[in-house]
This record gives sequence, structure tokens and C-alpha cells, in this order.
Amino acid sequence: SVGEYVNLWDYIEKGKAGSHTLSFYYTERGLSGSTCYMQFTLPSVSSATPGQSTGALMISKKVEGQNADTNTDEFTFTLGLTGSNGSPLINTYPYVITKENGMTEESGTISHNGTFQLQADESITINNLPTGTKYTITETVPDGYVASHTGTVPEGSTAEVATGEIETGNTNKVAYTNTIMPKLPSTGGMGTFRFSFGGILLIALASVIVITGRRRDEHTTA
Repeated sequence: SVGEYVNLWDYIEKGKAGSHTLSFYYTERGLSGSTCYMQFTLPSVSSATPGQSTGALMISKKVEGQNADTNTDEFTFTLGLTGSNGSPLINTYPYVITKENGMTEESGTISHNGTFQLQADESITINNLPTGTKYTITETVPDGYVASHTGTVPEGSTAEVATGEIETGNTNKVAYTNTIMPKLPSTGGMGTFRFSFGGILLIALASVIVITGRRRDEHTTA
């Protein structure tokens, strides 16, 4: 254990009226058994527990269209996190990916310009984001899908990008929906080539018949 004694008269001018605030920052780094104990010899002291000005961000994924119920594709997202002044945040923030039934699929941390993947009916919740954080979510949409979402779309951007700002104590929610585009059935084998080639032969044969008929008519007239 470590002890420390502080004489506040070393920091406060004697006889000067006013109020003063003492702020303590204590970090628990051990696994167990650590405590923080303080004793004051001041005539009038009141205490207050500081709160954290943070919020959360939840991004969910839905897939609609043909064979959506059995879809197992992964969709990649890039997360941008900046402060109120536009500077990128340098810290990392904890996240949890869960299925629709609440079962945890993955957990970890993410930072500015970090990427994550979601499958159908999964969602990611990023916690402890400072109030006023501006976020940008960009989805990399695979071929054969059309994207849409419920978030704010920046002017001049497409439906793959959502933006917003974190509020104290709230969870911002952005729901992405990807619709599977219909696919034409495979022709197999030679595909359309044989039909195109057959059409050309028919046209050529018709031309030969017309020319032969004209020559026969000319010969008969002569």
C-alpha cells in the first residue's frame, strides 16, 4: 500500500474567502483486494460522485430478398470517429456483436477508421463514446445487393454512408438493410452463342434463297 499526506495550506491562500473543488482520479489496476481510503480534517466538506458524459452506438443488419432466410454473407463496415472539432479520436472503445436472440457472437475494441463485419440479424453496440462524438458508418456493399439504412445520409453521399452525433446517456441506432437483387438463370453450355449463330445462319440462308430466286426469274424472262 502507498500513503500520502497533503497540507492544503500549501495550495490555498489563508484568509481568502471562496469555494474550492478537490478532484481525485483513482484507477483500479489490480484483479482484487485494492481499496482507496481518504480522511479529511476540514470543517465543512461535501462530496459528489462524477458521472461520465458518454453514449453508445448500435448498428444492426437485415437482409431481404430471394433466399434471405439462409443468407450467410458477411458485410464489412468502416467506422469513423471524430471529436466536436473534427479531429479523429485516438482512443479505443469496447464493442459487442450479438445475434437477434441476444447471444453474443464477438467482443473487442474498435477505434477511428476501424472495420467490423456483420451477418444478417446481427448487431454491434459500441459503448463509452464521448458525448459530442461525430460518427460516420460506411458499408462496403457486395455485388448483387442494394443498401439502405435509417441513419442520416450526408449531402452528396449514397445510401452506404450514415452519420450522426453521440448524446449523453443515449444509444444511437442505425439499421442497415441489404436487398438481394434478382439473378438471371444460367444459360449453361454455349449460352446464347448457339442461338446467335443459328440466327445468323438463317439470315444467310434466306439471303441465298432470295438471290437464287431472282436469278431463276431473270433466266426465265430471258
